[in-house]
Amino acid sequence: MQTVPSSAPVSTHDTTESSDAAAQLLSRRALPPFVTLRAFDAIARLGGVRKAAQYLCRDHAVVSRHLRAIEVWTGTQLIRRTPAGSVLTEDGVRYHRDIASALDLIARATVDLIKRGSQSQS
Repeated sequence: MQTVPSSAPVSTHDTTESSDAAAQLLSRRALPPFVTLRAFDAIARLGGVRKAAQYLCRDHAVVSRHLRAIEVWTGTQLIRRTPAGSVLTEDGVRYHRDIASALDLIARATVDLIKRGSQSQS
């Protein structure tokens, strides 16, 4: 890592680029693995681990591990297990609301890309 002597002038441009790059890197590091996001989204939308597992064509134990992984990653309980089934916690509701739109955006962008690719091959 390069250090700059305290007496050396620092350009605002360099500092801005460095802080932008650092912020981008930090935001990418803050992303949990995508498979855990998909599992949590399916659990939240469908109302339970078993339903999400069926939808994702995965064993319920795998989906449960993905849920646990995202809870450990974030340090937050997202689902409360009750005798009646799984219920999103308040944090889970908020987090799902925030990530669902991002996942929808990724899905739409991917569908658009696929359509453009198939049109260019015709």
